[in-house]
Parts: sequence; C-alpha cells; structure tokens
Amino acid sequence: MDSVDTQLLDRYPKDSIIRYPTAKDYTDTELAMQEVIKKGCQKIWIIGGGGGRLDHLFGIRSLFERDIFPCRWITDKEDIYCLEKGEHHFSVDAGETVSVFPLGDNKWEVTSERLKWPLDNIKWNRGFFGLCNIAIDDVFKITVQAGRFMLIIPLEVKLGG
Repeated sequence: MDSVDTQLLDRYPKDSIIRYPTAKDYTDTELAMQEVIKKGCQKIWIIGGGGGRLDHLFGIRSLFERDIFPCRWITDKEDIYCLEKGEHHFSVDAGETVSVFPLGDNKWEVTSERLKWPLDNIKWNRGFFGLCNIAIDDVFKITVQAGRFMLIIPLEVKLGG
C-alpha cells in the first residue's frame, strides 16, 4: 500500500514486495484483491481500507458489485457482510442498528426474522436500501432467496479480561 511505513517494508524480502506508482488507475485495495484472486483465494475479507477518504470508501463499496467480490469488510466501527442465497444468522446486542443494501444487477428477494421492520415483500430496486433497521433480539436471521445483499451491523469487539 502506498501509505505503508517504508521501515516496515525493510523486514520483508525485496522479491516479496510488489510496487505500484502512487498515481495509478486502481486503489490499493483493488490491487490487493487482484493479487489474492490470482493466487486462488476463494473468500476475500477486507480489513480497514478507505483511509478516511469518501472516494476510497465508495471505491471499496463498488468492489461488492463485481462478479468476484469480497464476502466481508471490517472497518473500525462496522462489520459488513455480502449475503448470497441461503440463511444467515447474526448475533448482536438487541437494539443495534442493521442496514441492508441490494448489490449487483439482479432480481432481489430477501426475508428476515427478529428485525423491527421485516425485509419480506419489499420490492427491491437498484439504489434502494433498508437503513437503520433494529435487531429486536440478540440473534436475527436474513434469508436471501434471490440476488446479493450488503448487510452492515456494528462491529462487536469483545476483549477477554
């Protein structure tokens, strides 16, 4: 990444470092994704990213619209999942915010359990979203019947003590 401390790079063999110019057509996150895809990675997680810049955050979000996409993105405050067909269970504190966005260019169909406002029977269109729903229990379920969705929940960091 172009913002990495060069002293940190000195710890690694020179032939293990891939360098790109600072001025380039791709974000660092996108280049990293291309590398792991080339190496056969099947599940891509992004941790961090954006560097506090809105344009880079939009860039990362757009990666979820592609044919090969991340399955999870963890920021300093959010845990973001890409949901495809099937049942998905999530554990949060009751009362936490849950937001859902359709992804890709597809027909979208989803149901939910244990959310204040059910996602069932919503006629999703590109650009629609379910913002600031509320988990009414410690566990909620989303079942995707068609399409792909981005789910955003608070990052729950529990430290042992």
